[in-house]
Amino acid sequence: PLMGRIAWEIANKISGSINVRAIFKEPVEKAIKLISESQAVLTRWEKSYMDMRQKIEESGRDNRWEFDRNKLFARTRYMAARCADLLSVAEMLRDMRAMLGPEVKAGTGH
Repeated sequence: PLMGRIAWEIANKISGSINVRAIFKEPVEKAIKLISESQAVLTRWEKSYMDMRQKIEESGRDNRWEFDRNKLFARTRYMAARCADLLSVAEMLRDMRAMLGPEVKAGTGH
């Protein structure tokens, strides 16, 4: 079904853009931006579905616009939650680097 393919494609694009092993080798602000944007896409997908579903139902058409939400959103919800975790780590790294100053950055190479 089309909706399942859309969900799959969104999840694949996001998982392809965020390499957990490499993301923190990037400048921290770049990592924060990528993670935040990825999380926004994942959550916007479900919100867009729910908004469209509500519009269709309010239009008074006989057909309900209902798909298996678990199949559509389980993976993207999970990924959005992991993005939130990664975002917390990235923000903590940014804050720690700001607190520790250039001497520690020079010692760690970051």
